[in-house]
Amino acid sequence: MTTAPAPTLEDVANTVGALMRFWGFREILGRTWAFLYLSPQPLSAEDLTARLRTSRGNISVALQEMQRWGIVHREPLQGRTKGYSAETDIWRMISRVYREREKYEVDKATGIFDKALKKPLSAFQKKRVEKLRELSILASAVLERTTQASLKNTAATLPLLLKLHRLLTSE
Repeated sequence: MTTAPAPTLEDVANTVGALMRFWGFREILGRTWAFLYLSPQPLSAEDLTARLRTSRGNISVALQEMQRWGIVHREPLQGRTKGYSAETDIWRMISRVYREREKYEVDKATGIFDKALKKPLSAFQKKRVEKLRELSILASAVLERTTQASLKNTAATLPLLLKLHRLLTSE
């Protein structure tokens, strides 16, 4: 019986890249972050270019974007070479991205629902738009509370989640 070979670091990086693509990010961001996360020391852009077999420009753009998100940090290497390391607090990283990306979309939806409620609607439509508005307000609160809490202290979010559940299961 032959066993499958153990996944390589490249397999791990490709898997993180695929997950990032699934969540709506560019795959190169996940692959780059994964190689940095799995490295015990900072890596240069040249190291990443070689490991990821992509262009220097692609790596440069990915590193700049991830620095803006706060999920990659610049660190000095020998000489004038710039090194990069990954944010290792994964909860902090996810929380920041959620706050800056998902919350924006949810809050935008709430604004649209507010505007729609100022237009003439049938009683049925008004009730449905009000429910969507309430859902978006709750989703925003859940995102905010969840991303502010540490992974160990998410109990404060439970009442909001219960309210969200009631809203989603009510007619």
